[in-house]
Amino acid sequence: MNSPLIVKMRFKTPTATNQKLNRNYATYIATRPGTVMNNTKSVLDEFSPETAAGHVKYASERPGSHGLFGKSQDEIISLTTIQNELSKHKGIVWQYIISLRGDDAANLGFEKKGDWERFMRATTDQVFKEMGINSSNGKWVAAYHEELGHPHVHLMMWEKNPLKEEGKLDRKEMRNVRNIFLKHIAKEERQQLNILKTISRDNIGEVAKQLLDKSVLSLVGKESDIPNEIKLDPKQLKTVYAEFNQLAEMIPTKGRLAYGYMPEEVKAELNNFSKWILNQPQFKSEMANYLEAVQKLAKFHLKDEQKIEDSTNNALKDLEKRLSNQILKSVDLYRKSNRVEVKQNNVLDFEQALLNSKAPIKSLEKQVTEVTKSLLLDKGLNKNEMVKVFEELKENAGMEITLKEFLSINKVEVTNVESKVSDLAMYSPFLKAKFNLDVPSTNLSKKVSINKMEWEMLKRSLDLKSEPPFEVVRKLELLVEKKELTQALSNMILSEHDMRNTVFKQLIIMKEANIDPIKQLSVLKTCLEKNNIPFESQSNWIDQQVSKVATQKFMAGQNVWTKLENESGLNMKYPFSNTYEFSPNRESAIKVLREVEMKVDKSNLESLSPSHIKSLQKLIDLSKVTLENPDLKQLLERKGQKNQTIINLNALNAKWELKNTERTTLNRVATVLISSGMNEQQVIAALSKWNVNTQSQIPVKNIEAVVKAVNSRNLEMERYGGNVSLTKQEYRYMLSDLKLSGLKDGYNYPKENVQISVITDLWKGAFKGLRDEINKSEYEAQRSLRRRLMKEKNNERKNSRER
Repeated sequence: MNSPLIVKMRFKTPTATNQKLNRNYATYIATRPGTVMNNTKSVLDEFSPETAAGHVKYASERPGSHGLFGKSQDEIISLTTIQNELSKHKGIVWQYIISLRGDDAANLGFEKKGDWERFMRATTDQVFKEMGINSSNGKWVAAYHEELGHPHVHLMMWEKNPLKEEGKLDRKEMRNVRNIFLKHIAKEERQQLNILKTISRDNIGEVAKQLLDKSVLSLVGKESDIPNEIKLDPKQLKTVYAEFNQLAEMIPTKGRLAYGYMPEEVKAELNNFSKWILNQPQFKSEMANYLEAVQKLAKFHLKDEQKIEDSTNNALKDLEKRLSNQILKSVDLYRKSNRVEVKQNNVLDFEQALLNSKAPIKSLEKQVTEVTKSLLLDKGLNKNEMVKVFEELKENAGMEITLKEFLSINKVEVTNVESKVSDLAMYSPFLKAKFNLDVPSTNLSKKVSINKMEWEMLKRSLDLKSEPPFEVVRKLELLVEKKELTQALSNMILSEHDMRNTVFKQLIIMKEANIDPIKQLSVLKTCLEKNNIPFESQSNWIDQQVSKVATQKFMAGQNVWTKLENESGLNMKYPFSNTYEFSPNRESAIKVLREVEMKVDKSNLESLSPSHIKSLQKLIDLSKVTLENPDLKQLLERKGQKNQTIINLNALNAKWELKNTERTTLNRVATVLISSGMNEQQVIAALSKWNVNTQSQIPVKNIEAVVKAVNSRNLEMERYGGNVSLTKQEYRYMLSDLKLSGLKDGYNYPKENVQISVITDLWKGAFKGLRDEINKSEYEAQRSLRRRLMKEKNNERKNSRER
């Protein structure tokens, strides 16, 4: 993309030949066809038009005969005088051609001779100064040629008293001369563009403000006064709710609340949210005006098309950044309005009641044993048969409960008896044979694949650097016909300023659906043409993206599809079945175990939780290696059988959908105590004391593991200004499980009227920064216009005095 302004310059040294050429050049620019002539009132002298000299004289001085103009608007220029002066001039003469393309001249208001005259008179003094000539010693004439598609001015400049000996301008001087002309041509258009940009930002800010405020107010059921044409639809509201809740957890509470000070993950989320808002249909007209204004402004200063595009993208990023700062303020207020606060006195009452309690809770082992005995009674087994099953179950599942305790258990109501008996038969050969059950005689603890969560816990706790001991295998299945998918993609609505992002996502979708590259291009061409975007203008870029997507790993996940829906009105459910399988990798498992052996010694051996031991046992089974670290080997041999209980009981708990009161209660009590300000060791001590008082017989390691997990989660939430807490229902369930009555809620939960008050403040304060920016832009635009008018008036007064 070329600049609309073209400036060319040459000069003539003071030789006899050049003096004649200068004279002839002045005649040429003043009288050639296409020159817009002056309407002079000179009187003919004794020269006859029939003679050659008389023809020149007549042609130059009859009304409308030549087009020369100079410094003063009211000055009547005689072509003969200029010819004579130039034919005798002893100094350098500079010849400029300043031109505009036809469309640009019309758009910029340079369609008449008067426009060009004002242009020359406003710039020549500055040009003389750049050339090293005092303007009082400078003289110039110019002529406007109204050539179709190429309107231009010829400008001749010289010194009245020749002083300069060098006519050539270096590259910097020539660039500065061009910029003098360029800045003046752009001046009036720049004022208009700045006003247009300010107005567009004003509209964008208003719609965005209403978009955000509407979504927050709707959370508490309060309608805001928003015109129907810019109200959010239910789908938009759902997106805004999700973004507010996600950002409320991510944004730090310490430090400056500004985009530039946010962590990178927060910036990324803010960028996505800002882009989403600006891509909504309510913003389409305002965004088009804004981007068009930015692009036109850039064309005055830049020639390269890529640089113009970069300048436009930077302006868009600046707009998104301002919007992101307003989102930060809005979400911060929203977060504060939803914060749960601890009632310290009530929590102290709870802690005291907990330590005085004598009511035990059912451990997971107790629950499994209770259901087991009830199942055997339902199936009509006698005492000896039940004892046989119990002994097999205890051995295979590693339970610690005694036979006496088993026999003393009372029957409970059990559903799905046959299915649960089949589960028990996996541990009891006697039960399998008695009822001739076709179930595998396998121990659930022999499952050797370690899952992603187990790996992340082990990796984080021991600070492991090895690759994971599994490979993730992704399985993607297209659920619709390819023809249906390509039809939906070709009918998408594209936003011109974000078109390339949308097209890139389309390519990812089509690649994942195994659509032929030629068909991909056909779909994109159809889609672009339906949106009045020439395919040829994007073909080179599209070819590059097709190659990029084909050779690199881009996945068409649900998030990619959701963004396409939001950007372009895509009306189709996610067309893929997207699943992941974890395939164990023996070589990686060996490397992990060797790294663990290097990091574990007697000083930190006992810190390994049951879940860590479970993961390590799986890795040993997978790798089939012998441990070389004697301390770790001894620990696993000592705790392995006990840990096997946890594995199998959890498996049965999941199958039988038992209420794991032990872990749930520990988790809830630890959450309340940690949120009240107690540290990890204080909470472990309190729970251990309660465990002894109630004779719940929960292993201390289990208590420690739960408390550490809750404390870790609390520390993570504190980074973003939050803390762990229970819902009102969870708090009451906890009191019920602990058999504690007469206690009040441990938290202050936000009430609707409090939220409405905060949201009202948000409604008034949201986008205040953007309002200030818009007001400032309007003020600057108005001040610039006033300065321009005052300068023109001053020039008129100055010209009047000179006359």
